[in-house]
Amino acid sequence: MNKVFAVGVGPGSSKYVTDIVKDAISQCDVVIGYGYTIKTIEEFVKGKKILEVTMENQEDAYQEIAKEVHSIIRITEDEIIESMKIIWERLKIVCEPSGAPSLAAVLKSKKLFNNKKVGIIITGGNVDLNKLPF
Repeated sequence: MNKVFAVGVGPGSSKYVTDIVKDAISQCDVVIGYGYTIKTIEEFVKGKKILEVTMENQEDAYQEIAKEVHSIIRITEDEIIESMKIIWERLKIVCEPSGAPSLAAVLKSKKLFNNKKVGIIITGGNVDLNKLPF
């Protein structure tokens, strides 16, 4: 089975990329991301297939990604909001909506992840407290 790693690469500089992320990248055959993200890790992705996602090519990029994986866990906006709420309430971590989809996918597919060690990268605090959906 193919492995998928979802990793955060730091605040825009390769010097902030952790050894754990470098190791995950080294195990990948395909690296997917926005151009600025790929540029941040370009020294670690030499020789890898790169799928750059842009605002204009998102649908085409995701169709290409679908060819590389066995399955995709689709989550809804409500599942993202619920995951964000769990992160805030139980973990006491401030995260933005884009930081919650990984948890939403794990919660939606509990059987797939049962008895496995799962690392979830929770990112960002870029959120307006007055506009929280909960």
